[in-house]
Amino acid sequence: MVAIKTEAKKNPEAYSSVCRKLPKLCPRLVPSPLWGLSLAKIARMEPRIAFVMSDDYPALVEKISAYWMSLDRSGVCEVCGGEGSEIDEYWLYYVFTEKGKPVPGTSRMIRKSFRGIAYLKDLRLLCSKCHIAKHQGYPLTHGRESEALEWLQKVNRISSVDEVKRLVDQAFNIYHQLSDIEKWSIRIGRLTSLVRLLPNRFRDAKHFEQLFVQKSGGKWIAKVPNAMYEKIFRRVLESLEKTGLAYQAKILCEKDSIVDDYPPIIVYAPTSFSPGYISSLAKVLKTVLNEFGLTGKIHYKPDIFTSKAIYSEKGRKVSIYSYSY
Repeated sequence: MVAIKTEAKKNPEAYSSVCRKLPKLCPRLVPSPLWGLSLAKIARMEPRIAFVMSDDYPALVEKISAYWMSLDRSGVCEVCGGEGSEIDEYWLYYVFTEKGKPVPGTSRMIRKSFRGIAYLKDLRLLCSKCHIAKHQGYPLTHGRESEALEWLQKVNRISSVDEVKRLVDQAFNIYHQLSDIEKWSIRIGRLTSLVRLLPNRFRDAKHFEQLFVQKSGGKWIAKVPNAMYEKIFRRVLESLEKTGLAYQAKILCEKDSIVDDYPPIIVYAPTSFSPGYISSLAKVLKTVLNEFGLTGKIHYKPDIFTSKAIYSEKGRKVSIYSYSY
């Protein structure tokens, strides 16, 4: 668990074609199946929720949280030399075919059946500008794209911001390919102080991965008037695409299946441990529902509730969040 396998080190990292040209600061976008894979996310997890997964998970979450909060966030940014303020998780991504053959990230032949390795190489201190520029998804959806691109241009000493934009677009293309892969493994690099904190059974990568990639997704459920069903759903999709938050959504489709007065619209989130993302989805739903003159509540249900056969009953909603609109 402590180090990535030798063959992975020798193989091309998925974003290498982009990062060779952006060597000081490179936007390695996290594949969507791994959005819950983060020490920061685990550190903010409610330990009682971890109990749903296993008896000894709460203790592990508390140890990781204490480790994460103990990290020094003062000092010099390791990229630009500015004032450090953010701990950056330095993840690398590798892809292999079913037979173990390495696949470069630029390949257009990546399939769902391929296997990915997410390798947490190290942690490093960044300033706020470098942190935002590295995580291009955030500035793209918060009106700060130009600022992030110009900072990438400056720290990497690229002559043209248009060239930086082209490279970031290439990174997004790689991200979309990586997001198609369903089987991911986790490896931890030089974080020996973290590994020492873990109970013995979690020093095995197989068990450690369970905490990261346990069924952590979930869904917002909005029940809307039957007569407006398809119109509201179309508007929801348009709004999700516009804000860059689209992940997955569905409605009833089969003939004679839409019989309830208030059928459900379901919008999925890749992880239940990212309250900010979940809240952003809820705000999109609220805006759309209000456009149609509707008020009420939507409810968020984690997938783990479904896998544990925990369902709503009459008079009792099974959810961890509700949102008024």
